Amino acid sequence: MRKVLTTLVCVLLLTSGLIHAQDGDPTPYEIALARIEEAERTGATSLSLSDLELESLPPEIGKLTSLEILYLGVNQLTDLPPE
Repeated sequence: MRKVLTTLVCVLLLTSGLIHAQDGDPTPYEIALARIEEAERTGATSLSLSDLELESLPPEIGKLTSLEILYLGVNQLTDLPPE
């Protein structure tokens, strides 16, 4: 009974917004930045930043001197950085 009550309290707190289950999850921008950093580290020639719903690209994209193909589908980009 106590375990059921504890579970119920946790569910109520989660649904009320008092506890955020996704506080540690990276944002789409952070995911893009991590992918860019990995591509830079490995010298990748292609990179997918698709399906992240990005509004802007990290300026670090300019560091990818080996990049030949960049996938950007399913984003909401309004402009590109000068890099």
